[in-house]
Amino acid sequence: MYLRLKIALLLVLTLCIAGCNGAREIDDFAYVVSVGIDPGPDKQNIFTYQIATGQGQAGKAPGAGETSTFLVTVIAPSLAEARNLLNSVVARTPNLSHTKAIIIGEDLAKQGIGDLLGPLLRFREFRGSMFITVTRGSAKEFMQKNKPIMEKLPSRWLETSLASRQDTGYFPSSNLHQFYIRLKATSGAPYATYMGLNPLNLESRPVGKKEAGEKALEYYPEGLGREGGNPAEIIGMAVFVADRMVGVLSNEETRAVSILSGEFVRGFITVEDPLTPKHGINVQLRLGEKPKIKPTIVDGTPIFDIDVLLEGETTSIPSGINYEAREYGQLLEQHLSNIITRQMEGMLTHTQQLDTDVVGFGLHARKLFSNFDEADQINWYKVYPTVKFNLNVSVKIRRTGLMYKTSSIKREDSQ
Repeated sequence: MYLRLKIALLLVLTLCIAGCNGAREIDDFAYVVSVGIDPGPDKQNIFTYQIATGQGQAGKAPGAGETSTFLVTVIAPSLAEARNLLNSVVARTPNLSHTKAIIIGEDLAKQGIGDLLGPLLRFREFRGSMFITVTRGSAKEFMQKNKPIMEKLPSRWLETSLASRQDTGYFPSSNLHQFYIRLKATSGAPYATYMGLNPLNLESRPVGKKEAGEKALEYYPEGLGREGGNPAEIIGMAVFVADRMVGVLSNEETRAVSILSGEFVRGFITVEDPLTPKHGINVQLRLGEKPKIKPTIVDGTPIFDIDVLLEGETTSIPSGINYEAREYGQLLEQHLSNIITRQMEGMLTHTQQLDTDVVGFGLHARKLFSNFDEADQINWYKVYPTVKFNLNVSVKIRRTGLMYKTSSIKREDSQ
């Protein structure tokens, strides 16, 4: 009896797991790899779809006259209607289950994108792992001019680029799931990857001013002085209050956010030599441990005591001063600690001016409440600008590269 029941269940299970139960072949679909959204006329939006042609895949370069993707732009009131219109343009059924990125034009992001997120999260073809990005100018123009050289698909370029953020900390990786969680939570603000198109004229357009002791400059997209390659670039982050973009953080500020949120992996910093400022010193940094953040309330004001430990490896000492020696090494460590502290203070001041807690201090502030309901009643967007921070940044030089002792260059005028 039991044997017959098992056989019957196996037969039913075989029918349920059989492939091609939808009777649709792969080449019946038009696979959308990215979607760009800009504001349009009459309260509608402009949707730009980047669709894979199937050419140049499987490791083969596209042939003459072949392209790996093409763009289709439609005007519609919603993503659902835009998909309907797209279906009238392409012969195959649009499929968004492999969409890698949603690219939002800056003008639309400043208006608010809450109405767009509903379909993205409810419709099964949109995955929570899709990247959410904001581009300077229009998304349509960015998609038209984004011409990767080393990657066959622009979506692959974006995916590979965002994976490399761990080497600098100069830009974040924001996906749909993460953005939505921060949008609904009361303890941290949403943010998105920030992109732009460089004019490639070798003209550098830095922002802000260098802190004392710094060598490197701060940038937004389009500001790097460079020529050649793909004009598209990723640097900095777009920050939001609820669903509305309120500002941007530079590469340096973004790295400070990454460090304080415990997501920083590694990255180089170039500073003035503390004893001979005309020279620079390169140090590769990484987190020694997760930042320790302790919230308290004093006279009704939230105060966060923050301890940050960074470990460094010197990779260049042009001055020839022996910073491997402990007495000089401590001087360099304190120099680095002071510079990074000022960078973090600048970032915190900027985000407080924008009323946006992209680090997520609100999560740590929940320790001050006895239950979730009490914490949920607090409007953290209004509280965050009043917060005070006590920063304690410590940098320890753990390694000295492939040299254990620096010696100066013998010059003509040396004795």
